[in-house]
Amino acid sequence: MTEINASWIGSELDPETRVERLHRVDLDYMRSARLMMLVNLPDLNDGP
Repeated sequence: MTEINASWIGSELDPETRVERLHRVDLDYMRSARLMMLVNLPDLNDGP
């Protein structure tokens, strides 16, 4: 999951971008969570 930047979209907004923060997930997290919205975009929290 980390190889493809699998992340879930949190409800907390980044104060600078006003965009929801992304939180990386691994396979154990995915197995334990019932409902989530995942993305595999470049990690926006890491900066340029």
